[in-house]
Amino acid sequence: MPRQTKTDQRDWLRLALDNLGDAVVATDDTGRVTYLNPAAERLTGASVDSARGRLLKQVLRLVDESTGRPVEVLISEEAIGESAALARRPLRVEGSGSGSRIQVTLEPIRDGGAFAGALLVLRDVTDRLQHEEAVRQSVERYRTFFDQSAEGIWRCEMEEPVPVELPAEEQVDRFYSHAFLAECNRGMARMYGLSDPAELVGSRLADLLPRSDAHNVEFLRSFVRSGYRLAGAESHEIDREGKPKYFLNNLIGVLENNRLVRVWGTQLDITERKRLEEDLRRRAEDLAGADRRKDQFLAMLAHELRNPLAPIRNAVELMRQVETLDPAFQPSREMVERQVKHLARLVDDLLDVSRITQGSIRLRKEAVDLGTVIERAIEGTRPLIDSRAHTLTVNLPTDSVRLDADPARLEQVVTNLLNNAAKYTMPGGQIRVSAALEGGEAVVRVRDNGIGVPPDVLDRVFEPFVQSEGSLARSEGGLGIGLTLVRSLVEMHGGSVEAHSPGLGQGSEFVVRLPAQVPAEKAPPVPEPHMPFPSRGLRVLVVEDNVDAAESLAALLRLWGHEVTTVHDGVAAIDASREQRPEVVLLDIGLPGLDGYQVAKRLREDAAMDGTLLVAMTGYGQPEDRRRSREAGIHHHFVKPVEPFVLRTLLSNLGAPVAPGASGPF
Repeated sequence: MPRQTKTDQRDWLRLALDNLGDAVVATDDTGRVTYLNPAAERLTGASVDSARGRLLKQVLRLVDESTGRPVEVLISEEAIGESAALARRPLRVEGSGSGSRIQVTLEPIRDGGAFAGALLVLRDVTDRLQHEEAVRQSVERYRTFFDQSAEGIWRCEMEEPVPVELPAEEQVDRFYSHAFLAECNRGMARMYGLSDPAELVGSRLADLLPRSDAHNVEFLRSFVRSGYRLAGAESHEIDREGKPKYFLNNLIGVLENNRLVRVWGTQLDITERKRLEEDLRRRAEDLAGADRRKDQFLAMLAHELRNPLAPIRNAVELMRQVETLDPAFQPSREMVERQVKHLARLVDDLLDVSRITQGSIRLRKEAVDLGTVIERAIEGTRPLIDSRAHTLTVNLPTDSVRLDADPARLEQVVTNLLNNAAKYTMPGGQIRVSAALEGGEAVVRVRDNGIGVPPDVLDRVFEPFVQSEGSLARSEGGLGIGLTLVRSLVEMHGGSVEAHSPGLGQGSEFVVRLPAQVPAEKAPPVPEPHMPFPSRGLRVLVVEDNVDAAESLAALLRLWGHEVTTVHDGVAAIDASREQRPEVVLLDIGLPGLDGYQVAKRLREDAAMDGTLLVAMTGYGQPEDRRRSREAGIHHHFVKPVEPFVLRTLLSNLGAPVAPGASGPF
């Protein structure tokens, strides 16, 4: 192979330098330019011919990027040895028209060992520096966010990577064996009561996430099942003082070669929120318990109040049917009768408020005539109105106004408004009742010239137990819940009610608006034909532990011509039924020994009692009580005190076939 000459070597070197991307400038030992490659020509704007023989500083004018000052490159053997600092400074070439930032390295040229000049290599590092600056800013932003974030941020490393193909339970085991906290921010340290994250770094997973808490084990299982992407998961942890902590976590695992090597996560301290939630839960349970106890109390109160009402009502009816010749006796009897009805209505109102708040009232809608409903309400309140010497004016439409409504509940609305007007109007007052069809609404107005409603009460008049100062309600036995029932029942019918009053002492007006629409398929109820009272007496068994109630009811039944036996407990009721085979059993529910439901079930099991009518007459009137009556095979469920006319009518219809659970006043 032919030996290369120095000329050949120089040619090869020149060819390499000409094609080099970096700018190359050569000088002699005095600092004069001897060579520029094409990249250097582009950078300096000078050609080889124009630059050769000129001083380096005349061809290549360098400026320090950070200070803006000129940088002179000294060409000497000593200076070149100290020129390494050039490579660490961002420079630019002045006058080149380029904003590029360059890095300069300087190497000596030797000829036979003697210093012969220098070789400058100028590399464009603009992109690299921009990238480095972008990385620096990104790292700075990350560190700022990482350190200042109120949310806990952490990185957990695995001492031994966890193969993802392992069963979930085994992966959880390895988490506890090999996972440790490698990095966390101040926000996370503060969550554990620490000021320096370094105090937390190095903690084992078992130190922070107790395995004894089954919730935490399930938390890690969920992380595995999610494919190492878990969001919004709750963990139960402990701080350095052993206090429980609750966190909401977002986790993401990092896999390498199908093995989990680290986990990044964020967490929010929800300990206080959990405490508040627990407090709210306990309070809700306490309120629910108090509400249940309140309902139980009201039911028991109603039962205890209705029991003494029953014998009083029976006695009043006996007095009415065997009226004394003394004309002074009749007003007293009527007064007692009114007060018994009033007290029974108060008990019903109390329970109705409770049922409405529970949503347990169900309307039994049918096509009704508004005028008929109002007339029935007037008939029921007429004794109170007359007793206070009020003048009642009634203005009803000539044409029938039909409603799709529960007639009993609608009558209750009008009755409560009339009672309210009668009680809150001084004796001898004026009460006006009117009804009209206005557009698609049936409008009922009840107006009085009574004590009125002050402005501060008007907005709250439909709230429970609200009464104006100095009202007559206390003297008349009011509870302040009648208007609450009115609003609730009207709204259940899809209507509204308003109260108006010019002020105290100037009367008031209540306006009820109801949708006047009757479905086409519904027709007005056909009145039932009047059934005469039976001339034949029935065998009746009265089962009642209240002796007064039992004897007064028995006396009334005997007056109607029935053969009556009374017993006062459940066992005696079964024995008497088997001996006497009564046609009717009037059964109290709250009996000693066997209760009324148990008695009814025993009687239903006796084939000889198939034709016996079972009638519950009880102080228990809640929907649950009625349901239990149906299940026990009781035909009718009446709440004390039972209206004598209702009971007498029921007995007169005994000839009609009745099956257990048939429709009745449930």
